[in-house]
Amino acid sequence: MTIQHGAQSKEELLEQMAQARIPLDAAIARIPRERFLEAGQWGGWTLKDLVAHVAAYERWTAEQLISPPTLKQQPAIEGQASEGTDALNEMIYRDHKEDALDDVLAESRAAYELLRQTIEGLDDEAFREPLQWAGGQAAAELVSENSHEHYHDHIADLRAVAAA
Repeated sequence: MTIQHGAQSKEELLEQMAQARIPLDAAIARIPRERFLEAGQWGGWTLKDLVAHVAAYERWTAEQLISPPTLKQQPAIEGQASEGTDALNEMIYRDHKEDALDDVLAESRAAYELLRQTIEGLDDEAFREPLQWAGGQAAAELVSENSHEHYHDHIADLRAVAAA
């Protein structure tokens, strides 16, 4: 099976994640605290909400890899997925909109670290194996989409506020 998204090994995936995380963390570090709580151009979301959103995808991915859904749980995941990304993002927003900024920033670091450690714990076969509960994607694809590729979706917004 050919792994998509460029990573041919766990080590390469971990390196891609680490390299993409550097500018994300740097942008977050340069943003004044009060700016995290201003509603912006993200459908009323704040930068705090944006950081919580990225962390939620990282944590969800790690948790699914640690404890894959059972056949009984799979219909619920498929049902959530069928509602679309916007519905899932709205659910994440509602779940975290009241979280304190310090908690969101700590969760951002913790979720990344959990995902990194989870990948390190996968054997090479599990890394490449299609995941039934993820529509046949390999772990490498799923992780890429929900980590370093996802950072690129939001880094410009964070950098714009950091530079202002």
